[in-house]
Amino acid sequence: SCLSFTRYDPEIPLRLTGPMKLATKYQIDSIRKRVVDIMHDNWPQTFDDWLRFKSEISVLQEIHENAPDGVVDGKSLDDRLPEPAAAIRFARDFDVPSILPFAYYSLVGISCSYEWDRIRGDPADSKDFAKLSRRTARWKLLDLTAFREVLHLREALTAEWTSIVMLFRDR
Repeated sequence: SCLSFTRYDPEIPLRLTGPMKLATKYQIDSIRKRVVDIMHDNWPQTFDDWLRFKSEISVLQEIHENAPDGVVDGKSLDDRLPEPAAAIRFARDFDVPSILPFAYYSLVGISCSYEWDRIRGDPADSKDFAKLSRRTARWKLLDLTAFREVLHLREALTAEWTSIVMLFRDR
């Protein structure tokens, strides 16, 4: 059978967990490779890929911002973009480190209080988030180590931004 998914579907890491477990357990390299390829299609591997990814997201953001309720074809912007916490969990569980840099970078910009299931469980919150094109994440999927890595990355990025701001402020 065929493993095929809509690009940037936020459910991909969760849907691929079963096939990846079987491919790993029974050492079926062809399936493992296909699963990793699908993950690579959804997470940039190079800076140039990241720029293309950001351009595509910008177009989607504009489309959703022009919709009165932020929903296009029954989906919010968040439902059209890869979900970073699930991708991080997948990468760590199945030793696919190549998707981690951009997944972590995507996750640091999402508030810890914007939990995927909680927001979708409250129709009012879900509507507000769609209207504002806010991102959510499955924070509950992260273990303590991954959560600490997110916090360290946030601190490092904050320090870098602060130093850049200080450079321009002193001029």
